[in-house]
Amino acid sequence: MTPRLRNLLRQASRVAESGKRTAAEQLYREIIDEAPELPEAWVGLGTVLPTETEQREAFDKALGLDPNHEGAKRAIKILNGELVPEEQEAVVETEPVRSEAAVSQPSTLPTFPLPAAKPVDETKFEALAEDQPLVCYRHPDTETNLRCNRCNRPICVKCANRTSVGYRCPECLREIEAEYFNAKSSDYILASAVAFPLSLVAGYLITLFGGGFGFFFFFIVAAVGSGIGTLIARLTFRAIGRRRGRYMPRLIAGLIVAGGLLPALFFGLVALMFGGGFGGLTLLLMPGIYSFVAGSAAYYFLR
Repeated sequence: MTPRLRNLLRQASRVAESGKRTAAEQLYREIIDEAPELPEAWVGLGTVLPTETEQREAFDKALGLDPNHEGAKRAIKILNGELVPEEQEAVVETEPVRSEAAVSQPSTLPTFPLPAAKPVDETKFEALAEDQPLVCYRHPDTETNLRCNRCNRPICVKCANRTSVGYRCPECLREIEAEYFNAKSSDYILASAVAFPLSLVAGYLITLFGGGFGFFFFFIVAAVGSGIGTLIARLTFRAIGRRRGRYMPRLIAGLIVAGGLLPALFFGLVALMFGGGFGGLTLLLMPGIYSFVAGSAAYYFLR
């Protein structure tokens, strides 16, 4: 067993001791996902599972991995009623005799003592402190003091996403975003059908009139481009029923850029073919500025 797994087992055991069985179950399952051949993890999981059937399956799995595991054998005996848990023995010795009615009441599931780890040569771990720092569940070699405030798993600075309610891990953040992003596949097709023609029209007009207003038209394009991009994004957003998609901002921004540059490319290539020289490619300058400004505005509107 690696020092890291021993550290995780200790963390799970401490959480179970504090009475947080659900959190302890999650930690044990994470250990099992990483090391399914570890009987100690299966025994620990069995001690915090809610039903006897699940407990027995976990203990049987541990015995399948190690038939001589004392913790698993003891837990099975407790389930079979052949053994009394240690924390109940003192109560049984001093408890007064109950009436037949009380004895006949159905008993609850037995409370298991925390599983004892297999004997290990502790000298190999003398350098390890009892309370080792947490390690990121996505980067096992990175120590951290942060936890996701939704699933309580340790996360490093690279994985931590700061939100208005605290730090979240990437998986929890993605689950929350999945509820927010409700666009269907057909919405992407409809959005493209709306945004691309509008972008082509705007790009054509910018290319057509871009050279006729002189140098100051650059400032006009920079000022108006943001409004055009926002307008295209707003019309597209309404067309798809105000549903949001994870990739919708990038799609619409890309279509606006493409629609803004394609007319200029077409006229530039025509000028080049008919002897206009490479000067015709300067037509790309004005639409390029427009495409950047309008695409950025649409992207931030749809985020």
